[in-house]
Amino acid sequence: MISAGKNLELGGIMMAAPKQFWLVAFILAGLLAGCAQKQASQPVHDNSVTKVAAAKPEPTAQTITPVPKPVEEPGKEPSQGHTQQLEQALRELKGMLSTIGDTNRSTDERSQALESFLKGVESFLQSEGSMAYSDQDLSQKLDQQIVVKTKVENGTSFRIVHYAGLPELLGTLERNWTFVQWKDANGKVHVQPLIEQGAEITNDFVVTKAKDGLFIGLTGYLTVEKPHPVFLATWTLREEQWQPRAIPNLTQPEGWSVEVTDNEASFQADGEMFVEVSDADKTIHISQDEAGKSITLSFQSGEVMLQKP
Repeated sequence: MISAGKNLELGGIMMAAPKQFWLVAFILAGLLAGCAQKQASQPVHDNSVTKVAAAKPEPTAQTITPVPKPVEEPGKEPSQGHTQQLEQALRELKGMLSTIGDTNRSTDERSQALESFLKGVESFLQSEGSMAYSDQDLSQKLDQQIVVKTKVENGTSFRIVHYAGLPELLGTLERNWTFVQWKDANGKVHVQPLIEQGAEITNDFVVTKAKDGLFIGLTGYLTVEKPHPVFLATWTLREEQWQPRAIPNLTQPEGWSVEVTDNEASFQADGEMFVEVSDADKTIHISQDEAGKSITLSFQSGEVMLQKP
């Protein structure tokens, strides 16, 4: 048994213990509060997630602002764009000429390229910008495989473009094309084939006034025989179309063979023939050097006149 005195002593200790316990608890609470405040002031590092600054979104079709196209006048292309189109057309025509001359290709391929080339030339000449090219420049861009000549009559430009097809593809006779290009009074460009797969090798022309409109005469050589005869073929411009103009019967000079068929005449003497056009007086001079023979063709109001020297 526990005596009454010991119980009182024990009770005193028990009464003192709670006071010490609360003092210690109060000190610990203060320390814990200070630590918590310090920890709260520092950034929290979350090792489970890596946070990266948000990147700007890549542009999409919806977010890109399209570059506006330049405003163009109706029916008129920008000069730079038009020039680029013409240059591209010339490159394509040059490529067709390369195909036509490529003997490693089939005859069908070469013939198709020839057809495309002729259509392409006509289309190119219908463009107003094509007249800005000089004769030499245009011929050079097509590897000298065409003859180009331009002349001016009453302030209007007239141009002929001649292409001679390859004999191995078309034969030695009818293999020539000649186009004429001109502007009307309103400045519109026109083009018309005057010779289509003919025997006429055009190398020059005369353009002058006639009593019933403008007159044009093509001249050069015929492939029908050797030595090649000289030819003259004539047309009159009516309602923006060149109409064949009949050549009257011509006096046949001694030592010459002159044949007239509709709007074309041929001239032949012994030996090699030469033809020259005088733009000053609009005449055509035909000569044969070996015998010194020559004749001159003049045009009075569009009528063909044969003159002896």
